[in-house]
Amino acid sequence: QFLQLNTLASLESAVVSSREIMLERTDILITYHELLAATLVESIGVELELKQDTLGQLQESIEDLKKIREEIAASEDRFEIQVVNETFEELLVPQLYSVAYKTLSQLVVADLQTVFDKTKQVYAELKTELAETEATKLQLEERERAYTEVDAAVATVERQLGVITAEVKTEVSFDEKFYRDLVGDLQGVYGGLSQIMTYIEELERSTYE
Repeated sequence: QFLQLNTLASLESAVVSSREIMLERTDILITYHELLAATLVESIGVELELKQDTLGQLQESIEDLKKIREEIAASEDRFEIQVVNETFEELLVPQLYSVAYKTLSQLVVADLQTVFDKTKQVYAELKTELAETEATKLQLEERERAYTEVDAAVATVERQLGVITAEVKTEVSFDEKFYRDLVGDLQGVYGGLSQIMTYIEELERSTYE
């Protein structure tokens, strides 16, 4: 009987421990998805319709996590905890991964789009300023060549971003592989933006030397 009581106590301890671990994991996931939602709301580079759709999915995931949390907290034995965990792993985890990577994909593209838009604005303002600045014939010719280089680089980045944005908008299966491939594709955009900024700096410096 003593051994039986010890076994029951051990099982109860294991149940409590499993329940606490699952509750902690669920709380972390709820917080993470809430942070994703808040970041997406603050992002200015994501189209409104796309943002609202993703926010709806994030909110759905958060609500599902809260329901699972209630089930975990109410679990009283190993069997109930196992059932809840199977539901979590088989049904909820794929959904959580998908919406998380979807949000991250939209955010990383939106950040680059914002930088690109600001870069184009700086370039347009510089061209306006230079148009009002006196220059020799040679300087004007050099300036036009520089404009041609910058315009070509801008067009390339715009085309690259357009293709990538379309892929993110139409993708239906977001996962780690898609996100990693996306980040890899964006390296070309990073390089193009860096080149544009270098051109603009050189154009500005040569004009006022």
